[in-house]
Amino acid sequence: MDNLLDSYLFMSSCREVVSICVENSKLSKTEKNEVINFILKEATDYQVLSLLIENKIPKKKYHNLKEMIYLYICNESLRMVENEYGVTKHTELVPLFEYNMSSNPTIAKYMVENNLLETTEKGVEYKYVEQLVNPKKESKVKKLGDQIRKTKGGSWIAAGVVGLATGAIAAGIIFGARKLAEKLKEKYKDKGKKVPPEVVKKSIQAQIRALTSSLHLCNKSKEPAKCRAIVLKKVGKLKEKLSKIK
Repeated sequence: MDNLLDSYLFMSSCREVVSICVENSKLSKTEKNEVINFILKEATDYQVLSLLIENKIPKKKYHNLKEMIYLYICNESLRMVENEYGVTKHTELVPLFEYNMSSNPTIAKYMVENNLLETTEKGVEYKYVEQLVNPKKESKVKKLGDQIRKTKGGSWIAAGVVGLATGAIAAGIIFGARKLAEKLKEKYKDKGKKVPPEVVKKSIQAQIRALTSSLHLCNKSKEPAKCRAIVLKKVGKLKEKLSKIK
């Protein structure tokens, strides 16, 4: 079950990384909002990984083999990050579809509420996502993706979106910080209790410290400056969140 939870948390971090890249892109505010909404609420895990690794929105929503290959690449990057942290028991990312799960929050909620998690029945997620995604909106997002790819440099990277290794390392750094924060809160969650504000604050502060102390890991990516920009953007979001907690 740890593999499932870690993989869910990592994929959520990937969605966040791609969203931050879009925020840093040259798109208009309206276009950014539409693409980010797609990434956070509608895209499948395969589509998110394709954006992270190959800088493109695939025509297909699902491709199990490619998704496994992308996760293999992410596992290699994550192992490098964990080595820097001195972790001996490495995280082993697994495709969430093997558990009948997705990091898409709407799909995940549906799976849990309907007791479909880890069942033997496969493909339920695929049927549900067809109802979830608005075809017209998806088509518009794909056009936006083509628009970005045609910017100076001819790729998503030119518009602020990163690719192979850079995005995966940034996601690994953010994942590590989030995992640390979750550990601080887990004793309350295990007992079904609401996490006290002071613990929430401590968990956010721990994330900020972990992220800032991990910036040097971006030097191992293909685009260190862009990797650092992603991590620092996350730090800024956490500081803003921290300032709102009383």
